[in-house]
Amino acid sequence: MQLARTIPFLAGLGESMQCGADGGAPVSDDYDSPFRFTGCIRRVVVDISGHEPPRDIDQEAQIEMARQ
Repeated sequence: MQLARTIPFLAGLGESMQCGADGGAPVSDDYDSPFRFTGCIRRVVVDISGHEPPRDIDQEAQIEMARQ
C-alpha cells in the first residue's frame, strides 16, 4: 500500500508512526483505537525521499541565540 500524501505538519502530541496498531486517536470513525492488526507484517518501507526534512524552529532559534 502506498500513501499518496502525508500530513505536512505534526498531527498532535504523542502521535508517531505506528505499524500494527493505532495507539493514538483513530484516523477514522470506522474503528476504535487501538485496532490491533492480527496478521503478519513482513515488511514496512517508509520512503520520504524528495521531501524537505521538517524544521525544528525552536532549535534553530536556540542555535542563533548561542551565536550572539
